[in-house]
This record gives sequence, C-alpha cells and structure tokens, in this order.
Amino acid sequence: MKLGRYIEKVTGKTRSDDIVRLKPRIIQILGIPDPTYMLVEKSNRGFRHPTLARLLTPVTKLDEYDADPEAY
Repeated sequence: MKLGRYIEKVTGKTRSDDIVRLKPRIIQILGIPDPTYMLVEKSNRGFRHPTLARLLTPVTKLDEYDADPEAY
C-alpha cells in the first residue's frame, strides 16, 4: 500500500511540474502568430484572441463561430 501511495504522489507532482513549465510556452507550441505580442497579457488570451477562440470553440459550433466571430 505504501508503494502505491508513493507512486500516486510522485506522478501527481510530475504532472503538475510539467504543466507549470508548459503553460508559459503554450502560445509558442501552438504556433499562433502574435507579431504585436498581444498574447503576453493574460487578459488578451482565451476567447478574446481570434485564433485561440476558434481553438476553444467546440467542433459542433465552428460554423456558428466562423459565420460571426464577434457575435459568438
């Protein structure tokens, strides 16, 4: 039982460490053009950025989003 708990603890910490290192680089990894460095500010991310908004939109709603991204 102790070994099982230890393994769970280590895997949880490893996953958490990986996510912490990945978050600041996700924009680069996704290859989203950002010539004005608008995405540096967290408030400009998510649905406020057109490319990210499209990536966050469910596939079933993409036609609706593409028709009028501003209204979506």
